Amino acid sequence: MPKRNLSETEYLELASMGIGARIRFLREKMGSLYNKKDFTTQSLSKRIGITPQSLTKIERGETENPSFKVIYKIAKDFNVPIEVFSDEFYLPEHFKSFTIGFDDDEPNHFTPTEDKQRSSEERFKIKFTVSQIFDNDEMRIVLSKETRHFHDKTSLISSLARILNEIQILDAISSDLHPQYLNKKENGLPFNTAMHLYNSIFEYPDGFPRGNQSVFNRLENTFLEHGRRLNKKSHQDD
Repeated sequence: MPKRNLSETEYLELASMGIGARIRFLREKMGSLYNKKDFTTQSLSKRIGITPQSLTKIERGETENPSFKVIYKIAKDFNVPIEVFSDEFYLPEHFKSFTIGFDDDEPNHFTPTEDKQRSSEERFKIKFTVSQIFDNDEMRIVLSKETRHFHDKTSLISSLARILNEIQILDAISSDLHPQYLNKKENGLPFNTAMHLYNSIFEYPDGFPRGNQSVFNRLENTFLEHGRRLNKKSHQDD
């Protein structure tokens, strides 16, 4: 079903509500446009990365100032301007038409799309591997650890930006070990690069193949065992 305009009556109802009631009102409208099961507190909270209990508290007004990140994700899920959740949107008091939902040809979270890879990557753990690479073609894994909890693309992009920033700072260290501080323009690059890197996953999937984690773990363990044998042989030669 295509998106639709909210009526003036619905607009006036929203104007009289707080932010939590507006979220519930629009969530129920989305449920009437699509499958109600896709717009329960359970389903919506899973898509935006919070618990159903947290979403219920927001809708009841028990959480008065939900984070911008949560409101942004809800607005994106409903395909409405984020401003519709603010009191300022309804001032001065005259009707402002806006739409809710998606046209049939627009991608969304709850109707089938060709972009199955993106929809399957809404929740994931993040693994960090830090290595030393020596000038004799040898390397050492210093850290290989994954997060305990699941995250979304926002966390991944933020992590990538911090890592890229760290690499940029390391590469900027001069020979006398004094960091060459980066200007404001350069400081903006890591996040842009992280966004580009994330989008490239879907634009060039062959460059970022997905595989079985157990296969990677076996390869990593094989490498570690290879390193142990080299260390043992080196000590015997000494």
